[in-house]
Amino acid sequence: MDNLARQQWQGDRKYCFCSSDESIQYLFFECHFAKFVWRVVHVSYILITPTSVHNLFIGWLDRINRKMKYKIIMGGSAIC
Repeated sequence: MDNLARQQWQGDRKYCFCSSDESIQYLFFECHFAKFVWRVVHVSYILITPTSVHNLFIGWLDRINRKMKYKIIMGGSAIC
């Protein structure tokens, strides 16, 4: 919805499951469901939870070996 709003869309910007404004940051990091998913990832892989889209794709997995990094990125893509 945030992308549509940038294009002057006048519809409702609220997330359908709660009353918060829908944005990429909210959907993937702040929503209660997203927080649950990231907790599962944290417990399963002992990874620090990313804080933003930028953090997720730029430096989140810097200290992980290449083979494990590939598996985590594939799993994260599937979850998203």
